[in-house]
Amino acid sequence: MANQDEQVGSERRRHRRFPCEGFAEVVAIRASVVFRGKLKDISQSGCYIETRAHLNLPRLAEVEVRFTAFGLKLTALAKVMDIRPGKGAGFEFLPCDSRLDQRFLKMIEQLQTPESTSGESLPQVGVLNSKYPPVSPNRMSDDQAASGAGK
Repeated sequence: MANQDEQVGSERRRHRRFPCEGFAEVVAIRASVVFRGKLKDISQSGCYIETRAHLNLPRLAEVEVRFTAFGLKLTALAKVMDIRPGKGAGFEFLPCDSRLDQRFLKMIEQLQTPESTSGESLPQVGVLNSKYPPVSPNRMSDDQAASGAGK
């Protein structure tokens, strides 16, 4: 147990975190807790969510984190790593969750490029930020069909 306590006060992160702004919702099913907050930073292995809620979740409790970052809407299983009552909480994504897919990894890869850390905006990954739904390569959108495109 002493080893675990030592890690609490020291740096445990395996991946670089990047500042971001986004919405987040956390569901702790076993504890019957749901809270919302602002996504403040993200990495390949976790995130920090700012909230004024005074959370009473045990360290290492499993939760589902639903969040939006850089136009991507994602959901991931995570475990509670740090709770700061009235300030926020840090979460580590569980590596077994396949919902953190190639879109998420591409976003992290783009954040790691020097251009994205120099103050320029991150190129959009995927189409979730678009006002139009994605179009399958084998299917026309309703707008294309209505305009006679593809004839």
